[in-house]
Order: sequence, then structure tokens, then C-alpha cells
Amino acid sequence: MRLCLPNAVSAALSLLLAGSALAEYHPCVLIGPDLPIPKAVSSTSAFKDGIVSLKKAISDAISTGVTSYGDMDASATSFSLEIYSLHEEKPLFTYHYDAPGLADSKDGVKNIDSDSIYRLGSISKVLTVLTFLAAVGDVSYNEPITKYIPELAEYAAQHAGGDEIDFIDWDSITVGSLASQLSGAPPEPAGSPDTDEVLKAGFPPGVPVPVYEPIPKNYTDAECPNLFGVPCDRANVFGSINFQHPALAPSWGPGYSDVGFVLLAYALEEMTNKTLSNLLTSEVIDPLGLKSTYYSNAPLDQGVVPHSASISQYSMDILAGAPSGGFYSSTNDMRKIGKALLNSTLLSSAQTRRWLKPLTFTANDGALVGAPWEIYKAPLPDRSVWMYTKGGDIGVYSTQLVLLPDFGIGFSYLGGGYDPQAVRAKIGRASCRERVWIKC
Repeated sequence: MRLCLPNAVSAALSLLLAGSALAEYHPCVLIGPDLPIPKAVSSTSAFKDGIVSLKKAISDAISTGVTSYGDMDASATSFSLEIYSLHEEKPLFTYHYDAPGLADSKDGVKNIDSDSIYRLGSISKVLTVLTFLAAVGDVSYNEPITKYIPELAEYAAQHAGGDEIDFIDWDSITVGSLASQLSGAPPEPAGSPDTDEVLKAGFPPGVPVPVYEPIPKNYTDAECPNLFGVPCDRANVFGSINFQHPALAPSWGPGYSDVGFVLLAYALEEMTNKTLSNLLTSEVIDPLGLKSTYYSNAPLDQGVVPHSASISQYSMDILAGAPSGGFYSSTNDMRKIGKALLNSTLLSSAQTRRWLKPLTFTANDGALVGAPWEIYKAPLPDRSVWMYTKGGDIGVYSTQLVLLPDFGIGFSYLGGGYDPQAVRAKIGRASCRERVWIKC
């Protein structure tokens, strides 16, 4: 076993462990950049050469459909790609692709630019947590969620001492665990029978998916149909959660939960007596001067809308699910957001450092989980550099945010169309190969 230990304790521990199987260790430097973050990346020959290679890799992938990471078909998937530096006003690289197979789309923009709006999917979670931290900080992270949501406090009191397999232990679920996928809460609201059929259609044959039978009739509402079966009102949202079994025990390990961010938003609204929509505007959108970021109902005429609004679900309101996956933004605004995170514009430097940290492990040695970061090792052979990422998928849209704090570099990918996940994956991996960073 290899141990990596600070120099200060090396000598003492070597004496204690001498002769044991654990005696081999290697002193390690402090985590973080070895040198100051470069402030003129765009002027370096290495970066310029990398951009030339990246442009060719993207062009070849689009024209041939063949990449080193598998085939892709981008004929009906549009996307926007941008790389930026904390220390440079203009982006380092911007690429917009208008898919020819979407040229006859009935709604939205005809030519994509950096102000064109995409649905963000689960990148919304980053904006929800950013809004939370900007509004109230993280002092409540170790407090039980029942302190801030009376419906859950009532449920916990009714089922105190109940079977942990059958009843969710809300008193043991903290505010911070909701943000970091450690709550053990169910992945989604129970939805509806129609939602179950949609879920089944999205999985390979034989893969089990949650099927809720019977669903109490009042948990879903015909008055506000949506793809995810999110109930219309708050009471039925809790009903759709609490009749389910826990996904995991609280803080047992990471388990992806959109429900967690619905509850995080409810808690923030209780703390501030303001809606998350208003807080997003006052704490994030206005201070950063964002022009194309929306909680819901983004303008149709500014959107990237594959085929039509009805087919793409561009205008679909996912109601209480918005904090988890309902927001909208553009390439320009995602750059402003990413630079604000790297620069601690809205948060203190100490708060940002706490936020950009892992909170739990996964079974993959190169992947950790934050709040709500998906943290991966960058493909660098010489040193350990971590990428703080968040991917998102909703309907025909697939997105990616990547931050490399050690280099002051950020990356955004926004896409939509026929095969958005495959195109995102192949373009991203091609970018990795050319040493321009994205999650591999």
C-alpha cells in the first residue's frame, strides 16, 4: 500500500511503522497549482497549437462521424462550446454548430450565437447551490432538514422509530447532504403511470427502473402535465416522495437524487421568506449582469429549439423540479458564471474553497462527489489535477460545465437535438485528446 503523507509527520510515522506492511510511504506536496495561474493563456504557442488541433478534431468528428471514442451523428444535434480563462476578458475558444438536420425547426433562433439559450438540465443544481450559498452561506449544512421543512418534521414525528427500510429518516438527513447527493432520498418524485412508461423507454431491455404501483391518485394532477410527472402543488410533492422507500440510509454513500434539490430550495425559501426564483435573480443574475439565464419560461425566440417547442420540451415547466433541472442559460452567461465561481465574485474566498471540495467517494478511484460537483481527475500524467464538473440532461438537451481551479480555466458545452448525449461525449473526449480540458 502506498501512503502519501505531509513532510511534517514523515519522520515520526516512519519510526512507528518501521517493519510493518504499511512502512512504504511517499511525502507529498500541498494540493493545488505548482506555479501561479497563467494570466495570458491565449498568447502561448502551446495553447494556439491546441486550438488548431481542437478545431480540426471537431470538424473531422462532425464531417465523418468517426472519432477515437466511437461513432457519432451530429447531423441533427446543434451545440455551443466555449473555453475561458479567469484572467482574460474574451473567451479563449468559442465554437457554435448549427446542425443541418435542424434547419427547418419551427421555433427558436435560426443561427446559433453566444447569446442563444439552451435548457441546462442538471447544471441547474450548481446555480441552486450557488444561490443558496450567496443568500445564507453554509452554516446550516449540518442541521437536519426537518428544522426548515415542517411537512418533513411532521412525517418524522409520525414515523419515529419506524422501520428504516420502509420510512425515510428525515431527522437524520442534513441540509448539506441534500446538496451533495448523500441524503438517501428517493431519486425522483413518484410521478405517474405515464412517467413510468417514459422511464422504461429510456433504459436498455432488462434494466430495472422504479415502478410505483399503485400511485395514490392525488399525487399527480392532470391540470399541469409534464414529462416528469411532477405534481402541481407542494402538498402533493411531499406525498409523491414520502410514500416511497428510502433509496439509501442517510450519509451511507452518494445516490443521485433530484428530490434533494427540490427540498434544498424549499429549505432556502423557509430561511429567507423569498422564492428561489427571486433569489436566483437577486443573488446571481443581477450581480453578474446575466442576460440569458432564466429560472423558467425562457424566451422562445432566443432559444435553441430543435424541431419545435413541443417536440424539444423547450418551454415545459417542471414546476417544483426546476431547482434540480429546469433552468436556462447561454454560452455568454455560462462564461460569466464560471468565471464568478473561479474568482469568488459572489462568495468569500473561504466559502468558495469549502465549496470546491469533495464530500464523498465513489467506487471509481478517479471520481469524487461534491455539492453537487462531479469531480474527476484531469488526464495529466505528471500531477494530480481535479476537474469540478456538472453534467445535465433534459429532453433533447445535454450540457456540461467544467472548472479547473488550478489553472483558472473553465469550459462549457451546451447542446440539443437528436442525439445530444452521444455528441457531447464524443466532442468532449476529442477535446481531452487535444489537451483542452473537459470531463473524459
